[in-house]
Amino acid sequence: MGRPAPPSRLARLLLLGSGSLLILLGLAGAAVGVLLPDRILALLPPVDVDAAAIGGAIVTLAVASAGAGVVLVGLGLWLGRARWASAVALVVLGMLAALLTALGVALLTEVAAGSSAWLVVPGGVLLAVAAACATVAWRLARSARGSSREGG
Repeated sequence: MGRPAPPSRLARLLLLGSGSLLILLGLAGAAVGVLLPDRILALLPPVDVDAAAIGGAIVTLAVASAGAGVVLVGLGLWLGRARWASAVALVVLGMLAALLTALGVALLTEVAAGSSAWLVVPGGVLLAVAAACATVAWRLARSARGSSREGG
């Protein structure tokens, strides 16, 4: 078996950049969950939960986000060294594209429903990053299909 085709710089940059961003956001989220649960609770409509439950939920989501970031950074580092890394990166980027598309559309739907217009910018950014993820996933799939025809 030959070595996998070298990955594009965009694929590596997207994986490393988004993974690093998720790690940083996860750390920031954990800090918010630990240090500011009362402030977050004050922003919510009246609910029957206490600040500790809100803080715990935020920390849990933050740790999951940081863990996903570690996976993306790992894939970015392994991309081009092993065939499995390209396959996993393809699946992860496809899932990330779907998730970011859903989040971007949700933000734009909130704007259409009368929410603050400033949500258009993050909604557009999410859709642009989703398009980049989908493009890179498509390119990885095309290169994998081409190398499998050539190599065996």
